[in-house]
Order: sequence, then C-alpha cells, then structure tokens
Amino acid sequence: APDGAEAAAVLAADTLVHLDGRTLGKPADRADAVRTLTFLSGRTHQVFTGVALSVPGDDAPQILVEASSVRFKPFSRADAEAYFELANPLDRAGSYDIDTYGDRLVASITGSYTNVMGLPAEAVAPWLAAHSAGLAALPPRDAGEFLRGGRRFG
Repeated sequence: APDGAEAAAVLAADTLVHLDGRTLGKPADRADAVRTLTFLSGRTHQVFTGVALSVPGDDAPQILVEASSVRFKPFSRADAEAYFELANPLDRAGSYDIDTYGDRLVASITGSYTNVMGLPAEAVAPWLAAHSAGLAALPPRDAGEFLRGGRRFG
C-alpha cells in the first residue's frame, strides 16, 4: 500500500453466461433482456464466474473460474416480458437473477447455485479460511455503505 494508506484485502467477481458460442453479459435494455431470455428458453447454458482474491503480502492475486450449467424451462416471449417486470434483471448476466423468481425460468442447475448467483461460495470459502489470520488483522469495513438503498450483493 502507498505510504499512509491502509492495506486491504480485495475480493472481486464477475459473471457471464455462455450458449452456442455467444457470451451473454448484462442486457443493454428491456428489449435486449427479453431477447436474451427468449434465446435461453428451453435450453441449457453455462454460467462462468471469475473470482480474484488479493491479500496484503501476497505477490499476486489468486484467480479462479467456476462453471455451472443451468437448464431453463421452455417459456414464451410473454413469459420473458412478465419475468422482466418482476425481476428487472438489467444488472445480471444472462438477463436473469436466480434469486428473484428464478424458479419461473430455471428447470435445473448442475454445479454451484452460488456461482449462478454471482459468487461461488464453495470455491471462495477455502481462500478466505486460508487467509483468515491475515484478514482478521485488517480493520473492519462498513458494509452498510454497499447495502444502503436496498442494493443487495450475493
């Protein structure tokens, strides 16, 4: 850390959806979300989450990519539009949020549910446990700044 700055651990993750050679990130708008959901309807796609953990004292961040398969139920364009109204998934890769009425879309998941949520807890937990002594020595941060306004990270 620069002089006078606190050292901090950083955990970062980003998720994308992949099907038929296409990478599906966050939709640009409602029309894009409905188009993406319709494309995924009745099909199995892959969800990839890249995660990096950087801890003070380590030479380089640890990096992993977790993969899960998600099979969608068949549904109509009208169903996709109705889902958008319920979940408004503009900030979600693949245009859906597994935790917000995901049961209306998802038939099955193979792999990590938390990966589909956007942070594969089963893969990240060992990292955090391995660094628990070093992380415990860092000053706690106010998580409330991230949670204000009903914003949810998970």
